[in-house]
Amino acid sequence: MAGGTQPLADQQSDCTGVNCSDFIFGKTVNGNDQLDVAQSFKPSTTAVINKISLKLKKFGSPSNLKVRILADSGGNPDKNNVLTSGTLAANLVTSSYGFADVTFTSSPILNANTSYWILLDTSADSSNYWAWSEDLATGYNGGSPKWSADWQAKSPVWNNNSADLGFKTWMGGLATSISMSNGSVV
Repeated sequence: MAGGTQPLADQQSDCTGVNCSDFIFGKTVNGNDQLDVAQSFKPSTTAVINKISLKLKKFGSPSNLKVRILADSGGNPDKNNVLTSGTLAANLVTSSYGFADVTFTSSPILNANTSYWILLDTSADSSNYWAWSEDLATGYNGGSPKWSADWQAKSPVWNNNSADLGFKTWMGGLATSISMSNGSVV
């Protein structure tokens, strides 16, 4: 278990004012099954990743989201190199944008200045779906967004998106334990 998350996000992307838009996923949009969406990022330091925060809103009552951190393969998420995963409880997200935290089943060490991907995996539901906040000004220069109909396909097709997606990565921390008065360690 990692402890001592840094007080400031290592990497982040957000939008302001007229530069904010919706990237809809979890349903068919303009004839495209926008089901899986990913945002790449490059940590500024080599450290464990403790959590991420995603700027999302929901429509209806979608299912929980599976969130993964993947390595990069030629500028796309590497489906064969999932570094960790977690679940975003849908009840943490409302119909208005806000940052929701996702913690992971493990805390892998990510290398500085190396591309990684935050991947959100969902299924199609025309009544219950998601929006990830987009920055039309593309103010984040450490990565780019993409989407796919099926990230686990034999040869997934990744489509470019022209606007950065809202996220924060939280790096750092040390292994922690609790020492009991009788000398036991938990």
